[in-house]
Amino acid sequence: MAIIFLCSITILGNGAQAQEPSAASSFKEIGAAIAFSIAAAAAAIGMGQIGSTGISVLAEKPEMLSKVLMILLFVEAIAIYGLVLAFLILLG
Repeated sequence: MAIIFLCSITILGNGAQAQEPSAASSFKEIGAAIAFSIAAAAAAIGMGQIGSTGISVLAEKPEMLSKVLMILLFVEAIAIYGLVLAFLILLG
C-alpha cells in the first residue's frame, strides 16, 4: 500500500514540474509514504484484533454492537490521521 501511495505521489507531484525533482522533495515523499504506511499497518493490526474479538462478543451479546463499532471507528481513525499527516508533510 505504501509503494502505491509513494508511486502515485511521485507521479502526481512531479507531473506538473518540468525539472528534475530535488532531494528535499524526494525525502518529503518518502517521509509521507512511511508515515502513511506505519499508520495504515497499525490500524490494520488493530482492526484485525478488535474485529475478531468483536465478532465473538456479538455472538454472545448482540446489544454490544454500537460499542464494538465505536471501538473499530477509533482504530480506523489512526489510518485517517496517518493520511492527513502524509498530506501535511507533502504540502508543508
